[in-house]
Order: sequence, then C-alpha cells, then structure tokens
Amino acid sequence: MRYLISHLQIELHVFLNSITSTVILFCCASCSKHPVEKARPAPALTALVVLSQQRAWLLDGKTVLTSSPICSGRKGFETPTGVFNVSRKERFHRSTIYGDYVSLSSGKVLRQGVDRRKSNPPSGSKFEGARMDYYIQFKNGIGFHCGTITTEPSSHGCIRLPTASSKRFFDALNVGSTVEIRADSNLTPSPTSITRPAG
Repeated sequence: MRYLISHLQIELHVFLNSITSTVILFCCASCSKHPVEKARPAPALTALVVLSQQRAWLLDGKTVLTSSPICSGRKGFETPTGVFNVSRKERFHRSTIYGDYVSLSSGKVLRQGVDRRKSNPPSGSKFEGARMDYYIQFKNGIGFHCGTITTEPSSHGCIRLPTASSKRFFDALNVGSTVEIRADSNLTPSPTSITRPAG
C-alpha cells in the first residue's frame, strides 16, 4: 500500500508537470489586443545520490518524492561523482561486459559472473549478459538499474536500486533529466517530504 501511494504521487507529479508545460493560447477577434500568456516550463524531476550514505532521492525542485537505499561501485569500480544528464532508458537491458557463459544445448550456466573481456568462453557456450532492468544511463556504461542491495558498495560502477525504487525512478526520470552524484554531503533532503509545499 505504501508503495502504491508513493507511486501514484510520482505519477501525479509527472502528469501535472506535463500539463503546466503546455502552451495555452486564447485569442478571438474581439480581444485580439489582449496579451497572450504562455505557461512557464515545468520543473524537471531530478535525482540526487550521496555515496557515503548509500542513498538516492527523487526530487521535484526541492520537494522529495521518494528516497531509496542504493548499492554503488566497489573499490576499483567506483561510481563517478558530478552532475550528469540521463542519456537513455531501457526497460529491459543486459550488460555487454558482465554476465554468464551458458550452454548452447541445455541453457545451463557453465561459468557465472564473468568479465567477457578477460575470459574465453567454454566450448559450446554463449555469453548472456547480466540483467539490468529499468536501466537509466547517465554516463557511458553507468546508470541506475534494478539489482541486489548489499551492506557495502559492490557493483561495477552502476547504481543498483531495489525493484520498487527502480520502477519509480524509471517512470519519473526522462532523457535529459539531471542526476547529481555526491561523494559526501551534510546537506541532504528530508526523506519525509513527499508533497509540494504551499506557495
């Protein structure tokens, strides 16, 4: 129930933003001298990630829509910090580098968790990339996606989200949306605010 309410709130924010971005024109012969008003561009939803807290927030301006635990890149595969923009989204995505070698005849996994750049496929096998559902890329080869959340950073650089959160972020963020990744921050949004303040 809590997930459904949060998901509906995000969908409502996205719907209202799409309405306010529409140009509204009203003109007739008897009032052609009246000024024509254009709606202001709607603020885009953004994502904020603080690596030291292993947490991400989905924001509408300064309003927090939802927050989620994450799993970022482990040592040697650190998630990059900075301000980025979403470049593409894929509901169903598979890694082209990390995955398993599976038997061509039986489909059985022959070698699990491989880096295909560093290993040769066993005879009679094919490479099957790791699943990265709800993929939101913001840097070449790096993005949000559904995955296992561990107690320590353990990804190859991407930001894993729990299933429910990955769906929310995927539905809310669009190509061009801003994603900010901070290594640390003492100024993080309150995860309890999920409605737009009055005024």
